[in-house]
Amino acid sequence: MDWNELKEIIDAHENSYPDLSWQKTVFEMLAAEFSVIPIEHGVYQGTTEEEIEAEKRVRDLKAPQKGFTGWEQYSYTPRRHIVPEGDKIGIVTGPASGLLVLDVDDLDAFRKFCARHGIDMEVQTLTIQSREGRYHLYFRYPDDGREYRCRNHKDGKDSEGFDVRGARGYVLGPGSLHPVTRKPYTIISAEPIAEAPEWLKNWSLYRSVTLPDTPAPEEMPVASMTAAGQSSAMHPTPITGPAAAPALPGNIQTMLNGYFPMGERSEPLMSVILSMLNAGVPPDQVSSLVMSMPIGEVARQKGEAWLNYNIAKAQQYIAQFPATPPQKKSKLIMSNELYDTMLEHEYFVHRQTEEYYAKIVTSSGEIRYYNIQDNRYEGHILNKQAAKTVQTGGPNDMRTAKKRLADHVGEHAKPIEQIRRIGRIGEKLILDLGRSTGECICISKDGYALTSRPQALFDERGTLEPIENIKLGCTGLDAANRMFDLLGITDSNDRWYLHMLLVSWLFPNISSPIFFLVGGYGTGKTTLGAALKGTFDPEPEDESGGANMPENVQDLAILVYEKAVSLIDNFTSLPVRIQNALSQTFSRGYYIKKKLYSNAQSIKIPLQSSVILTSLDVPKNLKEDLASRMAFFPMKPRTTFMAEMDMKKALDELYPTVRGEYCWLAAEILKRIDQYKPLSKKRHADFDKLFQAGLAAMGIADPEQEYRKILKTRIARDSEVLLKTRDTLMLIVDEVKEQGMFACSMEDFHRLLTQRNATGTYIPSNAAALGKYLVANKSILNGMGIEIIEGSKIHSGRLQLHLFATEEKLVELAGPDAKVKIQNQPGIISIIYDAPPDQINKLVDGMLNLRSEDAPMSASESIESAPEAPEVSASEPVKTKPRNPFLPQ
Repeated sequence: MDWNELKEIIDAHENSYPDLSWQKTVFEMLAAEFSVIPIEHGVYQGTTEEEIEAEKRVRDLKAPQKGFTGWEQYSYTPRRHIVPEGDKIGIVTGPASGLLVLDVDDLDAFRKFCARHGIDMEVQTLTIQSREGRYHLYFRYPDDGREYRCRNHKDGKDSEGFDVRGARGYVLGPGSLHPVTRKPYTIISAEPIAEAPEWLKNWSLYRSVTLPDTPAPEEMPVASMTAAGQSSAMHPTPITGPAAAPALPGNIQTMLNGYFPMGERSEPLMSVILSMLNAGVPPDQVSSLVMSMPIGEVARQKGEAWLNYNIAKAQQYIAQFPATPPQKKSKLIMSNELYDTMLEHEYFVHRQTEEYYAKIVTSSGEIRYYNIQDNRYEGHILNKQAAKTVQTGGPNDMRTAKKRLADHVGEHAKPIEQIRRIGRIGEKLILDLGRSTGECICISKDGYALTSRPQALFDERGTLEPIENIKLGCTGLDAANRMFDLLGITDSNDRWYLHMLLVSWLFPNISSPIFFLVGGYGTGKTTLGAALKGTFDPEPEDESGGANMPENVQDLAILVYEKAVSLIDNFTSLPVRIQNALSQTFSRGYYIKKKLYSNAQSIKIPLQSSVILTSLDVPKNLKEDLASRMAFFPMKPRTTFMAEMDMKKALDELYPTVRGEYCWLAAEILKRIDQYKPLSKKRHADFDKLFQAGLAAMGIADPEQEYRKILKTRIARDSEVLLKTRDTLMLIVDEVKEQGMFACSMEDFHRLLTQRNATGTYIPSNAAALGKYLVANKSILNGMGIEIIEGSKIHSGRLQLHLFATEEKLVELAGPDAKVKIQNQPGIISIIYDAPPDQINKLVDGMLNLRSEDAPMSASESIESAPEAPEVSASEPVKTKPRNPFLPQ
């Protein structure tokens, strides 16, 4: 163990609370060296000693974690390489860790104690400071076969001021968070761990700094002293072995043959005497062995009476503190062992999917979250169990343990909000930067700031690609506009739309339009898509911009589940199932895959990603359901080119400020978004509000009017792109634009299209099918400025007329409210139907009550001016509708 390295880490984070992510590194180093246990998490909230004592009576934050019982066994059985959860680590003292710890709680009382007993306080060993004036001095646990016990100090004026932590004890290790001071336990002396001093060992054994009641040599009988002196003088060299030594354990044999320098012989001698008596060796044989073996040099010097006195004291000690016989090992019930291992983790439940996750700390200190139904979770539990008991049990043991776990997590799992890079907690937006230290950007109405990752937000899939650089304190969109300069986005409407699209990605509760880049080879679709994606969802250096092309719905589901923003490249054809799945990404749906053909074991994958698509052209089979969720962006051929490496370098320089600007804009939008109302389609309602709030944040005087202009341009562009995928619609648009305005029945219009269809374009089979087709594509027609208005029925209700007109023609003839007024008076279309062409303007002006050079016409005058239907002879077939003068004769 490199204690200096550990000291540097702790010292660097002495004032880092509440950020404690660095503790994992410290705890891993300690868990590799000592036997460790988990300690209660948290700090006391009180500010006075009385308040803290009251809290401590309810929950002692220095005690082993609740439910972690039987920890005393780890004094003897190592529990290493298991990093405890929480902000503290317990180091179990005793033989397994090889530690005997002097815990000084009252420095003044301890100084007085040392002065009374002539103890040198200048000790060179590892020293930990728990708080001011309180220290832990680490010593090596003696390897002499005896059990060195814990000792607590006396209170009052005779207080020694210290405790001893030996077998069946523990101390909080360095780096642990003190629950009162909220500072870590620090290393003040990184010296190697020294041998335990004699006085400390005696205190642990006898609560005395010397062997109890041992007479000094001058107090022994003179005859005994003389005999002892003669014996010692006759045998200056130790005897190498007894005449008939009994069979003794190997450690006792080793101690009997050990040589110890003068001044350090009494303690080992007492240890071997105790060990032999506990092993059942009779006292007279103990005396014979000691006097004849190397370890008995001090006994031969002091005499047999001295030795017999110490043997008697050892017998007295054994009678008072009998050795605990080794317990018979019971057979392990592996399902119980596995369940206990599972309880060492913290569990969470996902609010949306109702799935349960275990919080896992990897060997490198990273925090991950495993679904408890995944094989990864079971593998992790089996590995932890193997480190403790070697054996892990079989599949039935795991199933039994997980049944018990299901009940536990149902009661104790903590709720979480999201499992992705971008989330929302209450009124705050969160951008997880994916750093190992856990920083996030927290965005609120007050602005944005760098904070520690909230427990409610984590990424179950593992390590996110980190966003290393983000500039704080930004305002405006200067850097974002420079980024668009670099990418060749010059149109102001396009810039506004992209600004609001990118900032909308920070709002997980707002469905952003699916952004569809369309253009030929070399127009820079992938470059632009990857640049926009990289703003908040960067890709690793070894991947080409993050472009993907899933082949089936499952691949698509996995892709969008793993990304905050998904870039799907070169889609020239979209199968219906993938179109449906992409629609679900907009509406926050789920992809469900059955596991083992059982509903009870289905996998539920959230489709909650913002999406960028690129394609050479828009697929002709694109469904209206998906098209209505898209924003199309036609790409023009590039006139200037930049090397990819140069582009990446330039973007990397801009990204930190761009991210800061969009976080600032998101905070400003949060202040204003509820002041605005939707203006377009229902499915884009929240995006409408966000867009207007963003314009207001940028100082636009009339955000609603400005957004209407941008929206109109966007709708026209989307309609133009979609029109190219529908040849029938192109034929209809061309016909209406050519004539400007006319009225006819759907049967007449169907006949007109059939006659004008020189290219063999598909036409619906009859008038009814044509009507349904027009209704289904009404949004595209409106986007192209084409209005089709239903009129009233004539001729006993057998004939319904429609007005076909361009928006420009309606406005030209009757002003901006023409469409609304005609819809409110559908009878006007019946009059227009049979009117001569030169009367159209008068009819429109008259029926809409608009002023013109000609006097307004009444409805009766308009009807009388219309020509009568021609008479039909008996030989001719009966006509049910008049002929339309605007259709070819």
